[in-house]
Amino acid sequence: MMELNLHEKCPLCGSTDIRKKFKKASFTLDRCDNCTILFVKNILTKEEINRVYEEVFDHGAYDESNVEGLNFYYERLKKEIDQQCQNGGSILDIGCSAGQFLDVMQGWDRHGVEISDRYAAIARDKYGENIFSGNIEDYPLESGPFDVITLQDVFDHFTDPVSVLAKCRHLLKPNGHIFIKVHNIGCLFAKLTQSNFYAIIPPVHLFFFNVKSLSHLLENSGFSVGGHKFIPHILKLRTVFYRLAGESQESFYFKIYKALRGTFIGDKIYIRKNLHDIVTMYAQKNDAALTMSGSGEPTNSRDQLSPSRSVGT
Repeated sequence: MMELNLHEKCPLCGSTDIRKKFKKASFTLDRCDNCTILFVKNILTKEEINRVYEEVFDHGAYDESNVEGLNFYYERLKKEIDQQCQNGGSILDIGCSAGQFLDVMQGWDRHGVEISDRYAAIARDKYGENIFSGNIEDYPLESGPFDVITLQDVFDHFTDPVSVLAKCRHLLKPNGHIFIKVHNIGCLFAKLTQSNFYAIIPPVHLFFFNVKSLSHLLENSGFSVGGHKFIPHILKLRTVFYRLAGESQESFYFKIYKALRGTFIGDKIYIRKNLHDIVTMYAQKNDAALTMSGSGEPTNSRDQLSPSRSVGT
């Protein structure tokens, strides 16, 4: 059993104007009326989070068998990055898995961080010592600075997104760019499905962003938001049923998913999806916009932090 240790304030902006939104399994999800973030109120330790990831079901989203699906998004993201950073340079992909996105970023000096030893080993076979196995908190600052940092399908997993953004600022060159891809709790699909929205799977996901809350966090962390896009994805037919099953492996949808897994219909037929349920936001490091403290942290963000903050994974 996880100890009952709860956030008393919003872990992102420090506001006490929070209220209960959902109850999912043994977890409470609160909404901050100040920055509009939806978050898991239970405070988890790094050890608890790591244990969750050891137990979580792997449906093959980042295996080599899904390269076509991954690249559909990656190639569109590369186009956005190349437009913002026309001179190329160095890129750090946080949560790089087996390096599939880095494979697409040809012409760039490619680096990655991956917490899974198994995936990190695969990426390291391709990119050598440019791949760091472990947490972003432990990533050496001397490995930077970078022109671009990307966080895809990972930012909503961190227990302390504020500290992650502070680390990214340190790792970026002046005027460097950051691209963050997260599930969008503000889309119509999420509003209709409420707590059954497929991305609400605590404690795998701990924060649930919309455009406003992610913009708020970036601006208060020393970045100037350039914009956001709803880039389409393609999913294997079996993955659609996996998403519909949510976290229940006993559901009818999950049984369909298992029946389709390994079949031609389940693995070779792709569904194009753009429900605005996933948003990609891009921003630029802005040292001039904030008064910096001696530690190099943005003072108007750090002063708002909740005193009860745990270490991210």
